[in-house]
Amino acid sequence: MKIKTLLTIGLVAFVISSCLKSEDEFGWEADKGQILTGIYDAATSGEIKPFVLNLTPTVETIDFLVLKTTAAREVQPSGDITATVVIDNSLVTAYNAANGTSYVALPANAYTLPSMTATIPANVATNKREAILPMTINKANLNLSNQYAIGMKLVTVSQGIINVLEEEVIATFLVKNPYDGIYSYVSGSVVRYLSPGVPANDALSGPLTTSLPDVKFVTTGAATNLLQGLQWSGGGGVGGVDPVTVTTNAATNATTTTSTTAVTMANIAGQPNNYNPATKTFTLNFWWNPTSTTREYHVVFKYKGPR
Repeated sequence: MKIKTLLTIGLVAFVISSCLKSEDEFGWEADKGQILTGIYDAATSGEIKPFVLNLTPTVETIDFLVLKTTAAREVQPSGDITATVVIDNSLVTAYNAANGTSYVALPANAYTLPSMTATIPANVATNKREAILPMTINKANLNLSNQYAIGMKLVTVSQGIINVLEEEVIATFLVKNPYDGIYSYVSGSVVRYLSPGVPANDALSGPLTTSLPDVKFVTTGAATNLLQGLQWSGGGGVGGVDPVTVTTNAATNATTTTSTTAVTMANIAGQPNNYNPATKTFTLNFWWNPTSTTREYHVVFKYKGPR
């Protein structure tokens, strides 16, 4: 009887011991956590953090990077955390190679980083432990036909460890001139000719109405934009002319429309070609093939919104 009792007690003790061990099988309760710091933009924006800037003001200071510390469990910072970043444009090179992009490294004379080190306050709510690194951009030293990028990497923290998921990020920069954006057709007409003075009277000729798809004015310089999405009357893209460039004189608001493909494209003499900054409207009258199968394009575009 005594033997049975001892065996029973031993079995119960074994079962209880096994249950207790299995309650924290993965060590979660024993884990006191870790202090993690990272470039928070990598979490909110992903691999690329895009900046789209207007041409003015020429010099502009932006909130460049957000460095953030998290400590979700028992282990907490003993004081403020110091975090340091470095420029690493090998990230840009690798991104271009992997994605077929052509970002240009942000020129050194086009930006100023007052500090590469930030102090992240510890004595605040957990979700507020962050610091912002500013950057000042000098757009006068940028070529608006380029898209720029700079790679940033977090290299040291004074407490805890670097969050490897937020260790690096690429910031990209697109500077838009005042004419950049999406525009809608307001009115106009397109006339196709079989030869000079002999209209084709075909389905592609006729009025240009508000029902046509929007076009884009894409910055290529301080005063130049690609005009993308030209339509025939009733719809259908105009072929054999891209890229079409509209150049706007900032002093007079006069415009010139040209094409490096349809090399004869030019303003029609005596007809208005201008930009109205008050209404953000382009009035364009241009033609191409003037001595053969002439095409005349008369159109008013109105700004709809940013692209």
